[in-house]
Amino acid sequence: LKKTQQPTVFFTFIRTFLKQSLKINYEFTYDELKKELDKHRLRKGVKEELVDFLMEIEDARFSHEMNAKELNTLLDEFKKIIQSI
Repeated sequence: LKKTQQPTVFFTFIRTFLKQSLKINYEFTYDELKKELDKHRLRKGVKEELVDFLMEIEDARFSHEMNAKELNTLLDEFKKIIQSI
């Protein structure tokens, strides 16, 4: 992958993972994701962490090219969120 494609691929992976995990059959917005997360029993604060995380990725995806270190940091953050679900 080209460096400019990495954040988009990462973002797509995260959204696809959430769609499959939460059984969402449409391209969700952040507000829709919040509603979908309300349907699932999650540890307190996980929903907010997840939505904040997705917003952070989207902001990064459009604001600048991300280097490997930034992508790894985001991946580690996502792993922590997923482990707490």
